Amino acid sequence: MAFSKTLLFGCFISFFLSILLWRVITNATSPPPPPPLSSFLVSVITPTSQHRHDLHARLFLHFSTQTHPNKELLVFDSGSVPSPFFSSLRDTRVTYIHQLKAFSVNAIRNILVEKSRGEFIVHFDDDDFYAPNYISQMVSNLLEHNAQFIALSGYFVYSVRDQFFGYRDQTKDSRLAVSGSPSQSVLLTRDHSEAQLRHTVLAPTHCHGFSFVYTKSLHQRIGGFSENTSIDENNQFIASIQQHPEFNSYYVHDALPIALKIFHKRSLSEGVSQYVIPSFLVGVLFGSDLVEFLRSFPIV
Repeated sequence: MAFSKTLLFGCFISFFLSILLWRVITNATSPPPPPPLSSFLVSVITPTSQHRHDLHARLFLHFSTQTHPNKELLVFDSGSVPSPFFSSLRDTRVTYIHQLKAFSVNAIRNILVEKSRGEFIVHFDDDDFYAPNYISQMVSNLLEHNAQFIALSGYFVYSVRDQFFGYRDQTKDSRLAVSGSPSQSVLLTRDHSEAQLRHTVLAPTHCHGFSFVYTKSLHQRIGGFSENTSIDENNQFIASIQQHPEFNSYYVHDALPIALKIFHKRSLSEGVSQYVIPSFLVGVLFGSDLVEFLRSFPIV
């Protein structure tokens, strides 16, 4: 009887030690948990000029109200005089560069990325709207899909001139291009499959750089933006990414909403929209503060 108890006790000890050893080995070989999203430094970059100085306070507001805590803003101003707002701003998160040179937008972006410290690069246009959760949503999508580049494949648009509110879907091929006229907003479209969207270079009207988010390592690997001003900087960048199969791209439709592309007298690009949305819903979706901001744009 004593021998049986000793044997039973010995088996129990062996089993317990086996479990303990298994746990030690498993913990040693398991990959560490991913770092929290908030630990990543995100660099927001914005080219601008003196003709857009009145937009700088709003640009900083969009940056400073982002819920992602670990961030920096880099602004390159190529105007003849410095920005009154950024010249007087004292914020260690902001790097303001004023340099009077005829740089292309491509060259300015490359300069800003080179000076950035973040692992992720986020484009902010100085005249567009970005909701407080914009950075966290875009970077989260990037990490979730193991991608190095992400952009909005569908987004809300607003034309100040026509007070037109709509939605642009990049997965549809527009037969008619419009820039905010409600009478021309119903377009004949052709659907693209997700595979086509991922692997086809999008036409210039399909791809706005205002929503580009990518890793700094990707920018360095593909050589940045082409500084040839005759080349569309957005499509060229995507085409360069597609030449590197080690990088993954991901496109997402904005349904929250988290951004608004605004077209106005000083816009550097034109837009299209397949869908008309009643303009009074701008305030419902984006808040009354944005409605007042839109009214501040000159119509002509």
